[in-house]
Amino acid sequence: MPKSTDVEPPVPGEVEIVFSGLCSFLNLRNMNGTMPEPSVILPRTPNEAPHVPYIAYDKREVELSQQTGGGAPFVYVETTDNDFYYRALDGVEVAIEDDPVGWPVVLPSYDLVSKKDDYWPYAKNQWDRRFVPSGSKRPDDRFVAAFMYLGGGSISGERMTDFPWEFRDDDGSPTVRGYYAQEVVYRIYPFFSDELTIVVTRLDGQPPDEVFTFKCKRPSVRKIKLWIGNNDKTDIHRSLLRLSSQPRQAVHFEYLNDVASVSAVGPLPVPLVPRGTFPTPSPTGGGGSDTGYCGPSNPDGG
Repeated sequence: MPKSTDVEPPVPGEVEIVFSGLCSFLNLRNMNGTMPEPSVILPRTPNEAPHVPYIAYDKREVELSQQTGGGAPFVYVETTDNDFYYRALDGVEVAIEDDPVGWPVVLPSYDLVSKKDDYWPYAKNQWDRRFVPSGSKRPDDRFVAAFMYLGGGSISGERMTDFPWEFRDDDGSPTVRGYYAQEVVYRIYPFFSDELTIVVTRLDGQPPDEVFTFKCKRPSVRKIKLWIGNNDKTDIHRSLLRLSSQPRQAVHFEYLNDVASVSAVGPLPVPLVPRGTFPTPSPTGGGGSDTGYCGPSNPDGG
């Protein structure tokens, strides 16, 4: 009997990118003509509220097999037992090689992300073009630390807040309340490689480009997971370890509201917790899982 010449099909793998913190997702359903194609921005924050936009990986599961372009090295995240390594993102566009710009599959759980059109309807479709470019333009690197187009993967909202949050106007009037997703996860499946290449280019068009190649350490699992976040530096480890948010007024949410070309700060989320359940909320807190809920957000409400 002749031997079979059939070749076993490759076992599909998966790519997972977890976004957290001050991230605004733009036009994911590609239905808003006032915005760019489906993408995400990480806004800059002022010196008095410094956040670190970053890309990170867990060295127990993923290996950085190559880094070219001469940029800063990845460094370990404190208080994670040196398991997580990260690199700051500063005025760049991030792209996944072999994942062309497209329309992601938006899963129903994405609607658990806070929607600006719901909590601040007055600012609907009023964009500050330094943050939200039109057409195929890029955002202004003086205001946006990182920008990324999405491809044909799936998008979901995950890691719900532990208690409800109420958005309140400048005068304290409530607009909406609810439990909100603290992560947006972009998944590519199937993915037929043990390596993932990330290309980082400067938003101002200046060289050099950087290339990061990540490799799955466990071929039997065939999953490459990365994190892209924008957190207070003291909160990076909390986001990576998925620790609970603290019930403090999330004043840093105003930097997500900056996408609107409106002079007002806009509604900010306030925690709704039973008295005595948690320490007294701090009026000056905000901007991370330790200091309060700070996104992500869906500014176009789609």
